[in-house]
Amino acid sequence: MTTETKPPGKIYQAMATILNEIEPVKKRLNSQKHRVRGVDDAYNSIHPLLAKHKVFITCMILDKEHASEDTTKGGRLHFTRIHMRLNFHAEDGSTVFSEAYGEAFDSGDKAAGKAMSNAYKYIVFQTFCVPTEELADSDSDEPAAPAASGNQGEGASATGRGMSMDASKPAKANGEGMSADLNGPCADWQRKDLIETAQKIWVEGAEWKEKLKEILAKRGAAKLADLTFEQAAQLNHKLLEKLSAVNTPF
Repeated sequence: MTTETKPPGKIYQAMATILNEIEPVKKRLNSQKHRVRGVDDAYNSIHPLLAKHKVFITCMILDKEHASEDTTKGGRLHFTRIHMRLNFHAEDGSTVFSEAYGEAFDSGDKAAGKAMSNAYKYIVFQTFCVPTEELADSDSDEPAAPAASGNQGEGASATGRGMSMDASKPAKANGEGMSADLNGPCADWQRKDLIETAQKIWVEGAEWKEKLKEILAKRGAAKLADLTFEQAAQLNHKLLEKLSAVNTPF
């Protein structure tokens, strides 16, 4: 008795070939002299190879969480976190997919778009292992800061940026199913996000540690774990703005 084995779809060979041919995407200097890789860099690196090997991408949003809060300055700040899947299709109908999370703050209507862009960028860079000039270790020890003078800066103000998501409740677009303990301790994922973002902004050696020390000192914190949930959310928002070349003084 002979058992026929179905040959693998073309998508597997195409993905391996794209991985082999994709060029490094170096970090570029933005207007604030910081070296970054953005979603446009992901588009530019992958599009020619997708066209060459007849692969196209479809996007699926698997989950979305959204919350909005009034700020002390009279504005409105929106936070969106999405769970996104990119499906890679070949001409014979075979498909593989990869997933990632993306999150973003925005005072207008761009929070969802920014979150999708972040997720897309990381899926492309991680799926194809796109190299860069420098690979930061996101598991590095968090820096300690010297005792502060008591000036907590903007980190002590309640701008509504510290919104936490309750995973035990279904997420809804109007913000239901979310809870926030703004004055409670910051979460482990917040500290990890802050370190990763700082490493992307200040990429020269241990510069990111020194910068975080200065920022923490302004907020009256000796280390990241001393921040409240709200302070960590505010700080991460400012770091993300800085990473996106938005002029945000610390």
